Amino acid sequence: MRLYLDGSGSMRGFVGNTGPSPYREVAHAMIGSLRRSASEFEVFRFAAGIERRNYSDRLAADILDVSFYSSKPAPGANTKQVPPGETHLHDVLKQAAAQPGVTTAVVTDLFLSAAEVHGGENSPLRQALADILHKGLSIALIGIQAPFSGRVYDLATTRESIKFTNGQRPFYILLIGSDAQVRTLYATLQTEVLGTPVMGPHHSTVFSPRALPASGWVPRLELNTGTREAALLAKSAASEAPFQIAVGRRGGGASIALERQDGDSAWFAGQAVVPDVGRATLKSIIHFYTTGRHGCENGWIEDDERPGLVELGQVQPDRLSFNVLREPAATFGFRPNVTYVLDTTVTFTSLHAAPEARQWIKDWSYNGTQEAALLKRVAQREEQREKQQQAQRPSAKAEASGSETILFPTLNLESLGDLMVQITKEQHSSERIHAFRLVYNME
Repeated sequence: MRLYLDGSGSMRGFVGNTGPSPYREVAHAMIGSLRRSASEFEVFRFAAGIERRNYSDRLAADILDVSFYSSKPAPGANTKQVPPGETHLHDVLKQAAAQPGVTTAVVTDLFLSAAEVHGGENSPLRQALADILHKGLSIALIGIQAPFSGRVYDLATTRESIKFTNGQRPFYILLIGSDAQVRTLYATLQTEVLGTPVMGPHHSTVFSPRALPASGWVPRLELNTGTREAALLAKSAASEAPFQIAVGRRGGGASIALERQDGDSAWFAGQAVVPDVGRATLKSIIHFYTTGRHGCENGWIEDDERPGLVELGQVQPDRLSFNVLREPAATFGFRPNVTYVLDTTVTFTSLHAAPEARQWIKDWSYNGTQEAALLKRVAQREEQREKQQQAQRPSAKAEASGSETILFPTLNLESLGDLMVQITKEQHSSERIHAFRLVYNME
């Protein structure tokens, strides 16, 4: 397990405020939580370079001090002095990609330039993200809103930093590793870190090359009017059949849903890409047994050859639903007093973006064309605060603290999310799910 802490000057404002602080809570609690959950644990500070920090009680105190977030490297560290706000996140991502067996957590403000996000196929950031996602690893992006008093760097329209006092800024936790490892780590952080009372608004989105879990589905059957549960008519069809029903000649049918357990639902609901139902393919094989001279027979029946036999309904990473025999059973040529076994698989050949899972990313993002209005609003607020403080009235402090609270969003965050969606879809391979086995007969 590796933890990377962004030590650039742009993070200093998260520890510069007084009062309860989600950032201080996360920075302090994560070290203990991750150390308890991993057999091996390493901590690194990064800005333009990466330096290893020995784990100790002193480190836990250091990361809560403004001196940790400095342009100056630690004594003896093999990194150069850099501009206060500069962060080379791609170097951290390259290390995560180089060790796919190691779970990585990164705490950062994710301020990225347009050149980094839109740098084309050969940009260091894109290459690092592609190395991670193309290896089948997952990236969970957790955003947390926190009080901030300091300077904001890495702006799109000016090289100067700006003062931003008693406002709100998001910071982020990136979890990188195998889907199972990241999911487990996320659950641990939800319990031990993100669930604490001091925590502000927070959201999460998952970027994973596998949109559906390979196993662990729980099937559920709903009977339509004209259908009843039935005992099997022949032992030969009994062994692997989870559902047995009897349908009417002129009506009946069923809906079958595959669902994840409650503990996993929130995780899969946060997937940034989901299966494209419009390009899914269904294939069913029907086995049937007769008492005549033909004995046991079987044949392939594809959905496009028998429309309405099996239809794919709702598709979410945590829920798949199917409609079976929505048309009268007699229209398919099924014979009474014959036991049929319908074995169905579904294959998802492509993915599409899930806007609802990424809405918070859009809300917490801005781009260069929106920056002038944002900076003007911040400047007016800072000017108002300074005037109140200079008035030296007894109520000045109260007025200053009562100024409008502004959320300073993250530059190009939406573009980063779009980039990860694009990379995730590039290397997606078809996902085949053995959906269900249904035993039925027509009355």
